[in-house]
Amino acid sequence: MATLSRHGRSLGRIELIGKRKEYYANGDILINRGLGWKVYGKVKAGITPEAAFATAQDNVARHLATCPLFAKWRALFMELVAFKHHWKVLECIKLLQGDPDGMYSTLEDDFGYDKPELSLDDCCQLMQAYGDALAEAKAMANCPMNCPSAAENTVSSFPP
Repeated sequence: MATLSRHGRSLGRIELIGKRKEYYANGDILINRGLGWKVYGKVKAGITPEAAFATAQDNVARHLATCPLFAKWRALFMELVAFKHHWKVLECIKLLQGDPDGMYSTLEDDFGYDKPELSLDDCCQLMQAYGDALAEAKAMANCPMNCPSAAENTVSSFPP
């Protein structure tokens, strides 16, 4: 487990769905997927940490501008779901597509005291927005941002 303060001056953090990346002036990049910070890597030789962070920010901004329905889903997801619950809610959305009541029940019943605080209406909104984002990705088969098709519907393949 990495300690953030040991890596020097932070250049900034990028909030993605299911993970956070923190860039440091010494070239270190740390990642948190909900289980604590870990060293993800270092900036490539010949690239400044500031340039790497700016490029990462630009990539996220460009993707959100290119895929407005994905941007809408991402904003809703980030607003409704606490970071520590991202993985739970993402798995429920993927496994129970089109069944917001099933998603709500699963989150309520299976996660006990550490459950996300989502209402049934929140689950309906998230499911609808996710379906719209997948349809957009499928329609944009040649998306310059490498959006996944509906068949590649996994957390790791869905861009930030």
